[in-house]
Amino acid sequence: MFVFKYFILIYLIVSPLLAHQSRENYINVAIEKKQIVLTCDIETDNFAKVISLDDNGNNIVSWGELTANEDAITGVFLENLSIVDGEEKVSLSVASVMIHRRDDQSYLRLVLKGTLKRREVVRLNYKLFFDLDPLQRVFVVINKGKDKRSMLLTPSQRDVVVYGKKVTLWQQFSTFFREGVEHIWSGYDHLLFLLMLTLPLFLQAKRSITVEENSPKKALFGIVKIVTLFSLAHSLTLGVAFFDIARVNVKVIESLITLSIIITALFNLFNYTPQRIYLLVFSFGLLHGFGFANALSTLALGNTHMLLSLLGFNLGVEVGQIALVLVATPLLYLASRKQDYYRLMMQLLSLTTVILGCYWLMGIVGL
Repeated sequence: MFVFKYFILIYLIVSPLLAHQSRENYINVAIEKKQIVLTCDIETDNFAKVISLDDNGNNIVSWGELTANEDAITGVFLENLSIVDGEEKVSLSVASVMIHRRDDQSYLRLVLKGTLKRREVVRLNYKLFFDLDPLQRVFVVINKGKDKRSMLLTPSQRDVVVYGKKVTLWQQFSTFFREGVEHIWSGYDHLLFLLMLTLPLFLQAKRSITVEENSPKKALFGIVKIVTLFSLAHSLTLGVAFFDIARVNVKVIESLITLSIIITALFNLFNYTPQRIYLLVFSFGLLHGFGFANALSTLALGNTHMLLSLLGFNLGVEVGQIALVLVATPLLYLASRKQDYYRLMMQLLSLTTVILGCYWLMGIVGL
């Protein structure tokens, strides 16, 4: 009975976590003289939240079904996106609608065109799906002649200036710094991976013989080494992917990241510590760095604004990571002083993580 209730509980936890993985969408804004062109790539699955697209009920949205519902889709889109020139709303027309593949993900690409009459301060307002999914993100790349810069739309930041008002370097940095913090705090996979790595350190401290070894210093030092190696590794591959030195398949990386979580949890479950654990941490960190890079894949444009986006995002990830470690460390140490730490914290949490990882992995590969 306990096992049955346990698996029911895990299912209730897993389902919303899987359903709330961050969704990245993209809008490219091109301004040439008085014409503005928006190329919008929005994940196809998003539209099923507001429009019934799967006409034949096979759980697959086909191009024919999208075409049949094109008017409804563009209607919903234009209701939630607008360009405002000064105080005047710009009339936008749909130039084309198509399916676009980006990193093995299906996107609905809508190309919108409009004419700027005043060319004062031009703002892009966007709210599509923000009220339905708080983890929706829209990366905006603004092209104005040779000038290129990036901005970010979130449920808390629904409009950006695309013309007429220069974005400061600080605004550029702070926008992506906040996104880095939010990304790590909402990245359940990365958080579970770090948790699985740190749990055994407190067990070792608990099992130590002498009073000196039984202090939290040894566990804390181990955590510092793990976080440092993990940060160095994912910063390296984040930069490599950002500058387009190497490209990876998103599904492959997501699968490998999930496998790294499962493997680490299995080590804990069977109380096994690899001899080269820190080399393993560094290797897994390289994988997770490519995972972070997926969120910034559209920003590799190579100017000062883009470099600040990378720096801000990476520092945000590090600060968010350190903040969580500072909170978790004393709590885990206090828990390690209890007799049931190994059974409840190590085994039960590790088993839960294995189940979560397997569930995520099936979702990634489409099982």
